[in-house]
Amino acid sequence: DHALLHQQRSAFKEHTLVDVTKDPLSLKCREHRDELKLFCMEEKVPVNRDLCEPEKLRTVERLVDDLSLALSQHFPRTWSYLSSPALDSNTAHPNLEISQDRKQVYWRRQPVGEGPTPQPYDSQYSVLAQESFTSGRHYWEVIVQDKPFWMVGVTTGLVNKNDSLTRSSFSLGVNNTSWCLYHGDGQYLACHDAQEKHLTVAKRVRKLGILANIQKGELSFYDADAMTLLHSFFVQCTEPLFPLFNPCMDMNGVNWQPLTLFWIKDPWNWCSDEDQQQTASNHC
Repeated sequence: DHALLHQQRSAFKEHTLVDVTKDPLSLKCREHRDELKLFCMEEKVPVNRDLCEPEKLRTVERLVDDLSLALSQHFPRTWSYLSSPALDSNTAHPNLEISQDRKQVYWRRQPVGEGPTPQPYDSQYSVLAQESFTSGRHYWEVIVQDKPFWMVGVTTGLVNKNDSLTRSSFSLGVNNTSWCLYHGDGQYLACHDAQEKHLTVAKRVRKLGILANIQKGELSFYDADAMTLLHSFFVQCTEPLFPLFNPCMDMNGVNWQPLTLFWIKDPWNWCSDEDQQQTASNHC
């Protein structure tokens, strides 16, 4: 019989044998009615794979809730304050081109001999976002990929958006009303009020995350792929903050890539969209 087989075969001799029962229901979990598929070596009894004690389940749930809270406090890419700003083409420098969906800004190639030669990385080659922030927390991302030169930051509402000829207010990092991160050929600078701070960045940033916490007066830049902090500014102002983007001049086809505003979508909306699509298909 089965017990004799365990006694004769050396491979089975270390197996623990339990008393044979004639009642199959006794080998089912009383609470879940599932088969007992595991054997507890300490108690010498079959057990269910699921937790049978509700208190243990509640403990696990509390731990998960605590972890979620901790992550939401320290992890900026949380869904409650995501922003997906669009570019305001009315504020773009004449040498910039805005995509139709207002999510990309390019350097516009100029005909040879047209006008004075521009400075390669002039901080005025910028465009504002349509959206501004006066309170709360806001997080958005910009795809920079392998662009050799770019500037991304924010500026205050002192900008006169209706005066396209007044470009000095659109400058990034050279006055006390703008803050930015500049990348130039592998070097990263944090710029504000004509002051520059060299940053040590281990890995090239391909997607930049920006978190503005208006109440705390904090502006933070992240490597959005690794969610590592690059730099934080203390921003104290009462004016609205506008995201500002500068793709920098394209020199000989080297810096042609656009700055792209990454559209971050709430995963709960993904679920809702899928549910709506499923519902629609069911009615077809």
